[in-house]
Amino acid sequence: MKIAIFTIFFIFFLQADNSIDIVYQDDYKVAQKEAKKEKKYLFVLVTAKGCGWCKKLKHTTLQDINIIENLAKDYVAVELDIDSSYYPKSIHITGVPSVIIVDPKSGEIIKNIVGFREDSNDYLKWFRYVDNLN
Repeated sequence: MKIAIFTIFFIFFLQADNSIDIVYQDDYKVAQKEAKKEKKYLFVLVTAKGCGWCKKLKHTTLQDINIIENLAKDYVAVELDIDSSYYPKSIHITGVPSVIIVDPKSGEIIKNIVGFREDSNDYLKWFRYVDNLN
């Protein structure tokens, strides 16, 4: 009986999802207020409904555990649709997907990354750059 209970517990333990989920806001103004309050940067992901590269970025590169951990710790993430979402005029979108890192206090764009990046180290490099600003 003890072995059966241990086996069941072990199976549930192995199946437990201990990952961190990043919840993307869908309202720029709400995300900006949250970022100011939490003293975090804005991680703005601009996509389009029919954009295959946008979906690929979101479901591959941005699922890297190191990126997720950085986003959870230092950023408020917001995903905006280029065709239907509000974003400030200071954010100039030249293509999708785009990732824009914004200082929520000043509204200053720190980094604008246009296009799909497969290597998660590209984003980690930009995260380190932002860390060094402080």
